[in-house]
Amino acid sequence: MATCRICNSNNPPDAQRCASCGAWLDVANEARGDSAQPAPQAPASGTPQPTDPTEAQVVALMALGRKIEAIKVFRTATGAGLKEAKDAVEQIAQRYGISPGSQGGGCAALVVLLVVVALVVAGAAVAVYLAARP
Repeated sequence: MATCRICNSNNPPDAQRCASCGAWLDVANEARGDSAQPAPQAPASGTPQPTDPTEAQVVALMALGRKIEAIKVFRTATGAGLKEAKDAVEQIAQRYGISPGSQGGGCAALVVLLVVVALVVAGAAVAVYLAARP
């Protein structure tokens, strides 16, 4: 029996998704002892649970940190555009006490690192040039 980490529903052992909320079941990862999946966020105390199946799936995915997949699910279910779906998913997550987290910033850190490396290399080149001048 696979138990959903989001809604605690029991599912068949071979199920990949929860029959109640649609969340992905990490049965294969748990069997291997693989903890690559982030732990789901617990809903805020006193927060109502979603009754709409799409909203429940969005909440489950957002709790696992799968924002892009949640947006895809919302778009498929509603036909909304990308911007509308992103805004709606973020509002749903906020309504149920799930913070979207910082799922960006990795690129900004890489750009800053590259700029620093470029400045160090340029400084070294200037130092070598000045040292080689008569």
